[in-house]
Amino acid sequence: MNPELKVCLEALRADATLWDAQAAVAQGVVGAAQGLHLSCLAALAFAIAVNANNDVCDFVARHCMDGQAAMSEVATALRENARAYEALERQITESVDNAY
Repeated sequence: MNPELKVCLEALRADATLWDAQAAVAQGVVGAAQGLHLSCLAALAFAIAVNANNDVCDFVARHCMDGQAAMSEVATALRENARAYEALERQITESVDNAY
């Protein structure tokens, strides 16, 4: 394999791993945001703020879920591109090898 292509493929896969790691962090935020919901009993003194707090928790959780999904899609796309480059490299190599 072409050394430059190998470096590019390694970089694509490293980026994909990074995006997967960030997606996992976003997923963790979802659980944390959902865990911040207040019950009316727990927030009796802050009863007016309970709905606003819970709305913010839902907002954060929803957007973190969307972000986690998007980051996972980026990681998948990077890996698919790396596989496509490898397949093309194999095809070119076979074509050149078979030409002689």
